[in-house]
Amino acid sequence: LNHEQRHFEIAKLAAERFKRQLHPDSLSLNDYNSNLQYRFIAAFRDMGRRQQQYDDDTNHGLNVAAQERWNARLDAELRSFGVKK
Repeated sequence: LNHEQRHFEIAKLAAERFKRQLHPDSLSLNDYNSNLQYRFIAAFRDMGRRQQQYDDDTNHGLNVAAQERWNARLDAELRSFGVKK
């Protein structure tokens, strides 16, 4: 169950990174929609790559040492976004 929860956390981190990119100063009014769509697609692709890397590294949770490394990494990232204490 921990392994699957971490998949959710990877998605949450992708959403948090995407939200940080949406600073009003970084978006042009002339091309707002296409810029937003491009950033969303890029964030979605990055999340997919990260999900795959996570499964590959941990062998779908079977590699206990790799799972622990990912747990620590994800916990630290979540804390950096203020999502986890």
